[in-house]
Amino acid sequence: YTLTGTLQLPAYITNPSNLTASVQVAVAEEVLETVNLALNQPTEVSGLEVTDGRWTGDKAVDGVKNTEESRWSSGIMKQAGATESDPQTPQWFVVDLGEGDNAISQIVASYYKKVYPTQYEILVSNDNVNWTPVKTMTRAHNGPLDPVDTINLETPVHARYVKLSFTQLNIAAAGNALSMRELEVMGTKKAVKPEVDRSTLKA
Repeated sequence: YTLTGTLQLPAYITNPSNLTASVQVAVAEEVLETVNLALNQPTEVSGLEVTDGRWTGDKAVDGVKNTEESRWSSGIMKQAGATESDPQTPQWFVVDLGEGDNAISQIVASYYKKVYPTQYEILVSNDNVNWTPVKTMTRAHNGPLDPVDTINLETPVHARYVKLSFTQLNIAAAGNALSMRELEVMGTKKAVKPEVDRSTLKA
């Protein structure tokens, strides 16, 4: 950046020779690192397949994608032998990216074996109440094992919360609950400076 301007000298300083001075100011633009904003962040889920402490929501944001235990398994979505026309019970997963200006550029969802969703929606929010749709995802039934959905956002989305809202599970899966190995939300975080209450300042 180039800054130009006039410096007004105090009245007690004289400049009879009309000397001039120049000042060069360098302003460096802050470069933010792209990281997994969801890593080890708080989660909320619609339900759990088991109640013995396994496969909880936090296991889907722990950075581990290649073990049997590190995954979230939702509440039951379908019945055994379900067809595409049979109704299913929706499930959802929410991660809180924390305070600050979160600029989301990519979302990666890794699923476990064949218990993956065939229909779901990705939404974002700043208050965990009002949600804005970002992307609707579909995938064929009876597809390959361990599918990964990678969503690249052309324009970064600024939000604190990311929600995956699942409406249909692969009917060819032996299991009846969706299972997600890992949710990665890639982007940058810029800290928000606290506002100063000027009413408390004294001269």
